[in-house]
Amino acid sequence: MTTRQAITVKGMEELRKKLDPALLGPAVIDGFEKAGDVTVPVIKSRMPTFSGRAAKSTRLTIDKTRPVPHWARIGPRAPHSHLIDLGTKAHFPPTDATSRGGRRLRRWVQRTLRPQAGMGGGKAGKAGRERAIDDATFLVARAIGRRGTRGSFFMRDAFRTVQGQISSILGAMRDQLQREWARRS
Repeated sequence: MTTRQAITVKGMEELRKKLDPALLGPAVIDGFEKAGDVTVPVIKSRMPTFSGRAAKSTRLTIDKTRPVPHWARIGPRAPHSHLIDLGTKAHFPPTDATSRGGRRLRRWVQRTLRPQAGMGGGKAGKAGRERAIDDATFLVARAIGRRGTRGSFFMRDAFRTVQGQISSILGAMRDQLQREWARRS
């Protein structure tokens, strides 16, 4: 559900009609894999990470339903990656320590904001630290409830960075196939 980018290789439709799928299929898969080798590291480097799950889920997926693949997807598979990429509308996330979403938000507050006991005139010690975490979590949730979250647009930025390289890789694949077709004709 993250940003989608489509790349059309000019001349591929004609080659798909003219060439044997046994020759065309492996060449297309090889081109897609080379494009993935270039793109995946760039996506991972641009992605903001907290737990690293979205970055670890980033991969290349190639259409294997046909002898000649028609598409390839490059990007994260984590269910929350689109929220990181595109941001969210205003909503009030859970803040309690019993729900999964609340625990994640509390953990983010603890790691990122590092609230300390005694902040804002609160108690010292472990009880004071827990209260500071509760207060900071509520304030973050209230801000998300008012403004939502800002997207990082890492997919758009990554594809803009590697677009020329991908075009070169897929263009070279097309040219090689055209030479092969001319040789066999």
